[in-house]
Amino acid sequence: MKFIVALVITFTFFARSHAEDSYLLKYYEISEPEVVKISDEWIERDVTPFLRERCSDERVFKNQMRLEGLEVVEDVINFGEKVWSIVKEGKPSINYEQKSANALPALANCAFDLTNWNRPKASTYEVTYKNGFNMTVVSMVYKVIYTYGGKWQGAGSYLANVSIQPNDIYVSWGFSFNAKVVVDQVINLGSSEDPVAGLQISLEWDVLNPITANKAKEVFFVGGEGEITQL
Repeated sequence: MKFIVALVITFTFFARSHAEDSYLLKYYEISEPEVVKISDEWIERDVTPFLRERCSDERVFKNQMRLEGLEVVEDVINFGEKVWSIVKEGKPSINYEQKSANALPALANCAFDLTNWNRPKASTYEVTYKNGFNMTVVSMVYKVIYTYGGKWQGAGSYLANVSIQPNDIYVSWGFSFNAKVVVDQVINLGSSEDPVAGLQISLEWDVLNPITANKAKEVFFVGGEGEITQL
């Protein structure tokens, strides 16, 4: 009798353990990310104060390029950030709002030197992960923001304050989410006399849990005349 009871207890424990393992496997199983575009909008904001505020930092970037022997002869270069974190362990990174890239004339010192800037533009996207139960386990709404159309000595269409900023972040229990922005390249789409800036920027992220790891990215190309393309 004791032997039968022991067998029943052992079987019950095994069945429960197996069920728990199956549940965890399905809970931590994640789909490929789904990225959808939500909207395009212009931001009602005077860009002048921010351009003025960023000018000292952009001068530092340009001087640092000279010190490192990286002075370039291209018509359009980035005086801003190259790589920066926007989400760390499921929360917005410190000072992410102060980080941005640009595509400016090589002879300028900062974006504030340029004129005729348009209102900032923002394109909003959402990335979502679901698990084996079709539950949303990780999601983030983010905006690709940029100011475009700046002119240098009356010519060209340049870019300033190009950034990607997180809005709503959701991370389920047991998951970790990190994201960063990488500036891939800055080019001139126009002529030497009338440059049109182009900037390729990537949002790279990883989703981790005790069983799986997923790395992915979205790439965007922003043009100096205001267009944005999801590559």
